Amino acid sequence: MRTPPVEQSNAGRAPLLGAGSLFAILLAGLVLTNAKAPGTATLGISVAQLGRAARLFHGPLPYLASLPAFSFSVVAWSSVCVLWCVYLWLIWYVRDREIDLRWVAGGAIGLGLLAVLVPPLFSTDIFSYAMFGRLAGVYDVNPYLTTASSSAPTDPLLPYVFWRDIASPYGPLWSLVSWLVAHGARTTPFMLVVRFKIVEFVSMMLDGALIYRFVRIRWAQHATWAYLAFAWNPLVLIDGLVVGHNDVLTLTLVLISAELLRRGRSTWGMVWLTASALIKYSTVPVVGVAMIREALRRPVWQRGTFMARVGTLVLPLAAVSFLPFWAGPRSLASTFGEPDRGVTNPIWRVPRWIGRHLLSQQHAAITEPTTIVVLALILFAAWQWVALRTQRTDLTPESIHDDLAAWAQAMIVFLALWPRLHTWYPLVPAGLALAAGPNHRRLYGQVLLLTALSYLAYV
Repeated sequence: MRTPPVEQSNAGRAPLLGAGSLFAILLAGLVLTNAKAPGTATLGISVAQLGRAARLFHGPLPYLASLPAFSFSVVAWSSVCVLWCVYLWLIWYVRDREIDLRWVAGGAIGLGLLAVLVPPLFSTDIFSYAMFGRLAGVYDVNPYLTTASSSAPTDPLLPYVFWRDIASPYGPLWSLVSWLVAHGARTTPFMLVVRFKIVEFVSMMLDGALIYRFVRIRWAQHATWAYLAFAWNPLVLIDGLVVGHNDVLTLTLVLISAELLRRGRSTWGMVWLTASALIKYSTVPVVGVAMIREALRRPVWQRGTFMARVGTLVLPLAAVSFLPFWAGPRSLASTFGEPDRGVTNPIWRVPRWIGRHLLSQQHAAITEPTTIVVLALILFAAWQWVALRTQRTDLTPESIHDDLAAWAQAMIVFLALWPRLHTWYPLVPAGLALAAGPNHRRLYGQVLLLTALSYLAYV
């Protein structure tokens, strides 16, 4: 029997070692809990928040050890750091080696299911999803016009919600999904969270399959690495499945739209892309960039017809999504008020600090969130105008991988400029960058840098 090359043999063992390490790290979040903690804070996340989420899951699920509150917090954050170290080592080690697809797919399923069972320690957004769904489905009120504390003050989910006094800032399509997922007046907080996590797990599996498919079209030898780099990514495991952010589902819709564009179904591709923005408005820049690129591919006399055709499908979709919740501009007030809830992007913190402490009150207005939003939009529009002029000659119908790269680049720039930046925001551009293939590998490096920047928001 022929002995396989050493390089391939080591590459075969590396995914096994990496999967085992990632599994063990996630398992710590499943088997450890903590006692009731005071409301002190550490690393931007309250110890009390970590403890509440842990104890919620460790009622129905068993645990092996209970740590003091602060120790539990340190272990939780240290686990995230180690998870990233293992992941970065693994994707670098196997980047140019042959990888068994069965190991990668099995690891994605195993790690994903384990992440579903780990308590949502680092964010309460998943509780907000469930609460907004309950406001609509259980309390029969409009989640865009009321708050959890005013309309559901005795709801058992309320203690787990951080943003109790704001209306929903999410897109109407996500509100409909939340309405359905949170169905049932007597459903426990634990089961509500698990339901949303299952939605994200299914979305993650679809995302991985679509990324693998896109890369395999042109670079079959690279497809398994791209699948591994996505499905085993701490962005996906922690922010997508442990915490349960809806960015995973948002990415699914974006990738489906790219597949439709690849097949020449550009109108329906724009519909699915718009649906992603109706889940979470963060993909609005991608919708704009994709629409412009698709229009520029056509002769001048066909552009108006194309946009009109897209509009006849997109506008009814938006109208139907908003229909159960629309009450005029007030339905968008919470979304437009999102930047005023705090500037978290470290890029803007320095000029904001200078404005507050070194400038006069009149000049300090330039660092207010509203001004930062305007500046961010101007800078993004200027960058995109230059990018489109540069890429104009490359806008051929066959360039779906270039489209994915352009979408990823647009989100990276937009998120780097936006006043609010959180660790889960880079998840969508990460999936797009990996689906774009090895010719655009530098984009994934940019996503990792953006992710590192987002972690500074906790400091």
